[in-house]
Amino acid sequence: MAPALKPPKVFSVHGVSPELLAYSMAKYSRSSLSLEQAMAELSEQKAASFMNTFYFAYGHRSIGDMAHIPLAIENISLLAAIEVVNEQKWDGQERSTRYQEFSGREYYVPDLGDAADAYHLHMASLFGGYRVVFEDTLACFRQEHPKPDGMEEAAYERTLRARAFDVARYLLPLSTLTSIGQITSARTLETQISRLLATPHRELWVIAKQMKEAAQSPAFNPNGRKMRDLAQRVYELSSFRPDWWDLYDTASKLNHAVNSESIAAPTLLKHADPDSYRRQSAAVVSEYVDKAHNGTKVPGHTDQWNVQFTCVPRLLLSSYEPEIECLATAVYQETCMSFNQCVTMVMMTGKEWRDDFMRDLLAIRGKHDEMLRLFRGGEMIFDIQMDIGGMRDLHRHRRCTQILQKFSPGGFASPEHISPRSLEIYREKCRQTESAWREVAERSPGDEVYTLPLGTMCRLLMKMDIAEAVYIAELRSQPAGHISYRRVAYRIFEALEYYAPNVAASIKNRVTHPDAPLDFFKR
Repeated sequence: MAPALKPPKVFSVHGVSPELLAYSMAKYSRSSLSLEQAMAELSEQKAASFMNTFYFAYGHRSIGDMAHIPLAIENISLLAAIEVVNEQKWDGQERSTRYQEFSGREYYVPDLGDAADAYHLHMASLFGGYRVVFEDTLACFRQEHPKPDGMEEAAYERTLRARAFDVARYLLPLSTLTSIGQITSARTLETQISRLLATPHRELWVIAKQMKEAAQSPAFNPNGRKMRDLAQRVYELSSFRPDWWDLYDTASKLNHAVNSESIAAPTLLKHADPDSYRRQSAAVVSEYVDKAHNGTKVPGHTDQWNVQFTCVPRLLLSSYEPEIECLATAVYQETCMSFNQCVTMVMMTGKEWRDDFMRDLLAIRGKHDEMLRLFRGGEMIFDIQMDIGGMRDLHRHRRCTQILQKFSPGGFASPEHISPRSLEIYREKCRQTESAWREVAERSPGDEVYTLPLGTMCRLLMKMDIAEAVYIAELRSQPAGHISYRRVAYRIFEALEYYAPNVAASIKNRVTHPDAPLDFFKR
């Protein structure tokens, strides 16, 4: 007789800390116990012992993928936020420059010494310009775009303000304080913390250490006070009735349970240390770039908005060309050259130089170091030069390999839909930025980057497959978006027309040209 067929059983899980849940799932996969049975044996001591054996000793790092940890990261600079979210396996939200006004916000202040006065004057100038440009643009939009019939006044005002914020944000400095809410796996969080600890900015070291401490400390529970008060009340009431000993015992256990503080990941992040491989690789890249240029200065970027598309047909590659792409990416990350310039430099240096370069990059990789992002090849490569504000929007796309260059005042974008009066104010603030950058750089090297506004031009390398190119072209070209990244999205679509014409033809009616007539109120 055939055994009875068990029906599928699906249920959700709630009320367990991320690390204990990961422990339950991992134990569940390594035994015949049901998940309910595995969770019935939960304890922090068992979890820690299990993690030390399987996660650390055996290297089963997929266990860390099952512990998802929510973190609030508040009062950090826009510069720090860009680095915090620079993870592919990342989910989160940042305060929007489109829906919130930042003119009254505080800003991050590094340890500047003698440069402090110049820094504060520059911040006051940028925030003052931001407010003036916002008010002027809002007044212009209100005059140019009267409220449509049937549109509620509140919705009308929200749209006007959002559009005006899109223009004014070009003057927000990278020091502006913002906040992030993120949910990542413990494995991603460990990588994120190690990467942040290896950056050159002290602010990010502090943030990384606090992230590690937050995951290993009692978590904030919005219902905790209510539950503790209720449990205490039941406990007190039951203690006055000698005949209620069972209830009293239950209330005691309840009181103990709700007052026990939950810790997200007491064990999984204990080895989240600075990524020394990342630091050492930057030094190796700089050394070989200097050798290739014989000490001469490498070219910088211009102040013109630009997107270059590089197609790498994999079937035509010779045995060494994939390494050329990786080395060019390494050079790109540590210089201000375009990607094509990096490729040309790497190809002209000779095979012996390339072989030595590659060997040295790989020789410093430790036993537990993951391969650097620059080793991940891509089918379509876009070298994008645009404003930092627009780059932050594109930077949210996770199905790409993204390489950011260091920010510098190599040029400033010209905002669209800006009045002549506001444009002159913006240009004056940009000229002041170049002066403030030099003064802070002389007195506090490394902190000058905080003086840059979001309108500063920067470079971003994006490597993606066809599916992601389609997604970005469709989503980011729509009229509701910011004009800055809409232009980039359309250039990605144009690259698809060259690289995959049939795919491009299938989405042509879903992509909007950036110069097409704009429905101002479509959001």
